[in-house]
Amino acid sequence: ISALGYPDGEKFKKYWPANVHCIGKDILKFQALIWPAMLLSLGLPLPETILVHGFINVDGQKMSKSLGNVILVREIAKKFGADASRLTILNGGESLDDTNWDTEFAATLKNKLEQIYKTIITFYNKSGKAEEKTDKLIISRSNKIMKEVTSAMESTSFRSAVQGIFFDYWRLIKDYLTRTNNTSNKKIFNELCENFLIMLSPFMPHIAEELWEKIGNKGFISLAEWPKYDETKIDVKLEEIEKSIDRTVNDINSLLKLIKDKDG
Repeated sequence: ISALGYPDGEKFKKYWPANVHCIGKDILKFQALIWPAMLLSLGLPLPETILVHGFINVDGQKMSKSLGNVILVREIAKKFGADASRLTILNGGESLDDTNWDTEFAATLKNKLEQIYKTIITFYNKSGKAEEKTDKLIISRSNKIMKEVTSAMESTSFRSAVQGIFFDYWRLIKDYLTRTNNTSNKKIFNELCENFLIMLSPFMPHIAEELWEKIGNKGFISLAEWPKYDETKIDVKLEEIEKSIDRTVNDINSLLKLIKDKDG
């Protein structure tokens, strides 16, 4: 224990067992050899899960002192904000992939967050009309994305979860407003926003917590129940029909553009 930096075995036991033990792939072999014996000697169980992560790159290059591209967490938080920094890190990779810090991506998040904030504040709890086909499609896509995100979270595939929440689910919310000309069904739109904020909160807790309060919810969003998807509301046939229509519209638009460019 002393050699590993834990001179006080009792103090170590206080913080054990761990649900998830995170280690770099470069020391996996060492950990696999040493830890089981060490834990056995203390009468402690192995971690429930071992999460192995890759190395860290900065804008596609390996982070190292020799390259002079070492970044400090406290510095990126000052420059880009805590939420943007967290999302950029978690969007950089998963599993054994080498994580990449993308400076350009972090810089673009400020405008994205402002758009999210403005949209939710503007349209949350606003009365709108029901449109059966559109509402059914949106509900289907909502449940499908929530199912995929929940699966990704349970398997610690956080980059996949970020893609599903921050990009796919937010695109769904914007698409709903577009399809209804900003007069979406209040109940459905409110539920979409609340699902989005709850799923986003582990990655961007500050803006999620602020918006949760702004739209009138009591208590902390960090304590809110994770949204449950309903398999029976996922309409695969309807979604395939919509995809076919979208492809046809895109093909027609492309053809009209070619004709216009040729005549012009």
